[in-house]
Amino acid sequence: MPKEMTVIEQVLASLVKMSWESYVKNWLPLLNLPKELLFVLEQGSIEYTKAKAIT
Repeated sequence: MPKEMTVIEQVLASLVKMSWESYVKNWLPLLNLPKELLFVLEQGSIEYTKAKAIT
């Protein structure tokens, strides 16, 4: 495994307690949400699981 991937895994594990695979699967797709929904998500008015379900 490249050194960069090891560092990324360590950072994610310390910050959010998830693997990079989980991050890629669950969080990166949120960036493709419509602007309005992404704004509501960023404000904390809706959970990410509900935002994913809406799309």
